[in-house]
Order: sequence, then C-alpha cells, then structure tokens
Amino acid sequence: MDVTSSVWTASLGPLIRFFFVLGSVLGSAIPSTLVALNKSATLCCPERCRGGTEWKRLGDTVAQCGQDTQTGLQFICTAKEGGSFLTVPQVNYSTRGHYSVYCNGNEMTLCRQLLQPLPDQSTLELEAEQHLRMDFYISDPVIITFRSPGNSSSMQLCTVDGRVKQCHPDYQDRLRIVDNTFMLMDVLLSDSGIYTVKEKEGVTVRISNVTIKDVHHSWKWKEGYCTGFGHGSWAVGIGALIVGVLLGKFIPSPVSRRRESPHSHQEDKENGILLNGIKR
Repeated sequence: MDVTSSVWTASLGPLIRFFFVLGSVLGSAIPSTLVALNKSATLCCPERCRGGTEWKRLGDTVAQCGQDTQTGLQFICTAKEGGSFLTVPQVNYSTRGHYSVYCNGNEMTLCRQLLQPLPDQSTLELEAEQHLRMDFYISDPVIITFRSPGNSSSMQLCTVDGRVKQCHPDYQDRLRIVDNTFMLMDVLLSDSGIYTVKEKEGVTVRISNVTIKDVHHSWKWKEGYCTGFGHGSWAVGIGALIVGVLLGKFIPSPVSRRRESPHSHQEDKENGILLNGIKR
C-alpha cells in the first residue's frame, strides 16, 4: 500500500464517523409546532395504526383514539384518513412540551413532536412614575433583559428563580418580584425600551415594547397657559376700570343733565321756590 492510500484510509474512518453522527442528529431532530399563546393547535400523526392510538405528553397520557378509550383525559384525538389527530384547545406554558404517539403500546417514532407557544409580544405605554408589570407566564427560572432605543445590545436586568432574584445594581432598589410578576417601580423616561423574558435555556417567553411619557411636562405647559390666561383677564379688568373712570369724568351723568335742564328751573318757580332758597 502506497502513502496516498494509507492517508486516504486513515482519513476515511473519521469521515464515516462524522456522517454517522450527523445522520443520527438529523434523524433524531423533533419537528416543532409553534402557535400563538392561548390559541389552539392540531398535531398530526400520519402513520397508520390498525389498533388504537395513544397520545402522551412528558410520559402522561393526554388522549386516546379507538375503542375502549379512557375517559377524563385532558384532550380528545380523532382518527381519520389513516392518521391520528390531536387538538390542543389552548396552547400555553402548561400544555407545551414533547408529544409522542403510541400504536398498540409501541411508540411511533416518526410522530414525535414539540409544541411550543410563540413569545407573547405587547406594546405598553406608561406615564412617568407609574409601575411596569410583566407576567412571566412560567414558574421556571427566567432572565430579564432590557434594550434601550437605538442600542443594538441588551443588558441583563435580573435573573429570577422562584422568589430569589439577582438584579443589576442600578435597578436593585426599584425591582420587585410579586408572585409570578416582574415589577419596575416609578418608571423614568430612560426606562423606555424593549424588555424580554427568557428561560435560562434561551427560549423567549415574552417581549414588551415599553414607552414612558413625560406627563409633568405637558401639565406644566397647561398650567403656564392657564396662569397666563388668568393674568390676561386681570389686565383686561383693570383696563376696563380705567376706561370706565375716564368716561365717567368727561361724560355728564343723567343726574347732572337733569339739574342743568331748563325744565328743572320752571318746576322750581312753579313750586314757589327760588334758586336762592327764598319764597315769593
């Protein structure tokens, strides 16, 4: 055997092992079904089964198809067109996981599936000094990150494992964990951004786009507007008073006009009273 053949033979073994491992990984990959949170999903097993089929999640039976099926199970499956179908009415973090199908007690490996809810995405608008609340949806350990507008990288705010939390020093005093809810107290304008809740394995659970409004600024503007209007009304009132005084000074009053009227002299004479106060 020449040198070239020896080198090729020595390289062939690792190459075969590589493709064997790659085939095993690809063959064991479980297809995933992603559904919006709290929506329904239908899982399908296209393999034919002459007897009854049984659907299991994490080892527990959740549904059965065929005769003599168990009652009181979590879901109901239907057999049609040679396959078995499982409908999950509400996909959430209590119904997610790996589902397997068994035919007469034997697992149908090609029907293994992963059911996973899509991350819950929401847009929140808060006023400054209000409290931000986000439900974790799960009781498993999570990581909370924050990304400010215009920033490409995120910072880790907290890791939460039950009631134990480890938070960034800048947020330690304002963060609260109440039951299964994350709370950021007395939000500031700088708290606007994207908050993400992830499991420690990296699965995203929730994404919230939060905007904080500066209500104090708008109130100051309104207050200034109202104050200015009040001052203007006061000035108008003073001006009207001055005009009234001037008009009263230069325009004779009705009483003055009455005393200067010739008719008033005639009335005095007819009454026998002279202007100097002496009777006739």
